[in-house]
Amino acid sequence: MQEVLTVPKIAQEKGVALSTVRAWCDSGELPATNVGSLGKRKEWRVTRGDLDAFWASRSNAKPKKEAPLDSVPNHMGQLRNFQLPKLSNTQQT
Repeated sequence: MQEVLTVPKIAQEKGVALSTVRAWCDSGELPATNVGSLGKRKEWRVTRGDLDAFWASRSNAKPKKEAPLDSVPNHMGQLRNFQLPKLSNTQQT
């Protein structure tokens, strides 16, 4: 029996937004079965085989990679030295 995946699981695994996976399912681009009840948002389920075939067919489909911490800009030094400009006294009328 093939593994059956939920929208959140697919989104997490592939590094895409939940809305993206839902759009793929809604459009039929990603073969899925709606197991939700009438009147509620569709609850899609996708087999591992269908997901793998869909993902392989996408030429630009690459899992999201997390940036190493040393490559993330660190602006704390700039923020630490930031000073608000002095406001001049204005007369109120």
